[in-house]
Amino acid sequence: MGLERRPPGPSPAVRDLVHDAFAHRRKTLARSLALASHAPADIRERAQDALEAIGHPAEERAERLLPDEFRRLAAELSIR
Repeated sequence: MGLERRPPGPSPAVRDLVHDAFAHRRKTLARSLALASHAPADIRERAQDALEAIGHPAEERAERLLPDEFRRLAAELSIR
């Protein structure tokens, strides 16, 4: 039995982003983020722009993103 080194997990902010992205069923990712109680007023538009910046359609659903793409999305949204 050996130990396997793993990279650090995502930051709490990225975990919160993922949670908010999947919090509402049958919604686009940007709409789901906008429905979060703590969301800034312009998050939907910013999320759509960020999705396009990482190569996804603006109306993408959360389940279509790979785990690493959530880190990229958080960086585009300036969430650390």
